[in-house]
Parts: sequence; structure tokens; C-alpha cells
Amino acid sequence: MKKRAFLLFEILVALSLMGMLLTFLFSFLVQSMKVEKKIEKVRHLMMGRQYMHIRLQDLFMSLGSIGPQCPFSSAKNSLVFYFDHGVDPDPVFGGMVEGRLFLDEDLHLKLIYGPIPLDLEGVWRKEILSSRVSEVSFQFLALEDFLDIPKPLRAQHRWVTQWSQEEKAIPSIVRMTMTQDGEVLQFAFRLPENKPIPTWKGRPQ
Repeated sequence: MKKRAFLLFEILVALSLMGMLLTFLFSFLVQSMKVEKKIEKVRHLMMGRQYMHIRLQDLFMSLGSIGPQCPFSSAKNSLVFYFDHGVDPDPVFGGMVEGRLFLDEDLHLKLIYGPIPLDLEGVWRKEILSSRVSEVSFQFLALEDFLDIPKPLRAQHRWVTQWSQEEKAIPSIVRMTMTQDGEVLQFAFRLPENKPIPTWKGRPQ
């Protein structure tokens, strides 16, 4: 039986089909890589936010007082609090320390902490908890018994925007609102049992 040779037209058709198939496969691979890159970016972002939430929750649950003052206070776009850092290889950072949470000039949500009182010219540590943060604010859920407002108005004033060391107790919940990459995010942190701060003098030894 005589074999028929391939015609040039048939070869061109086969090459065209193969080219279309390869184009489709490469396009699929490129799209898959782009999607995977986006997923990885979102995963990294979510893990960073989760770490920040867990880190701050752990710190807030370790609040402690160094005297009759409330161990928790706020200023504009920042928090100041005393917490028990536990055992640390460097004794300077062990036990009760002072922490500050604020937004710096480089758009970093930064935590610094060190010996009480915190001396920025001395020894302290810093952690960058989040980046590309353009704005941060805090609100505090207070026990109504400690709010200095008339009872009929208390239901409308449970959330307050300022907290000072002169308060009789710490807030029940801290709500942090921050804007990251144009996205507004909210985080809530539960604080230890809300009760009047015990009065005692001196720093724990």
C-alpha cells in the first residue's frame, strides 16, 4: 500500500492547532501564577493582621498596676499601658514594663516597651505590628458604674474615645480602628476583669 505524503496545508493546520493549544496552556499558567501571587499576598496580609491581634490581646490581658493609677490610658492616636512581660533573658525587660502603641511617621503601627518609666533616650524595644497604616483610633467600652454622666444618658455614652490613668477602672473592651491601604479595619480586644484598681504603693519587686 502506498503511503500518502503530508501536504503543506495539513502541516500548517497542525501547527496552527498546536500554537493555539500552547497559547491556551501558557495563558492558563500565567493566570494561575497571578492568582497564586494574589492569594499569597492576601495570606501574608491576613497572617500579619492575625499576629497583630493575638500579640495585642496577649499584652492587654497582662495589664498590671504600679500604683493606684489605672494601668491603661490613651492619648491622640496612641495607647499607654503597663503590662507584665514575664520572664525575659534581659532582666531589664522582665516583670512589669511600660508599653506604648502608636502610629509613627513611616505609617507603621508600632509598639515600644521598656522599664518604667519608659525613657526614649534609654533602653527600650520596638515591634512593628503593621505597615502602610494611614490612620488609627481607639474607643473604649466602659462600665456604666464608672462613667461620670447622668444615668439617663449612659446608654448613649458607653463607648468613649479617651481614657486616662485617673479613671477608677480599666475599660471592658478596646476597639481599634485603622486604615490600611485604604481599607478600614476594626479589631476588638477584651481586657482583664473590669473592677476598681487596687490601691497600693511602690513598684513590685
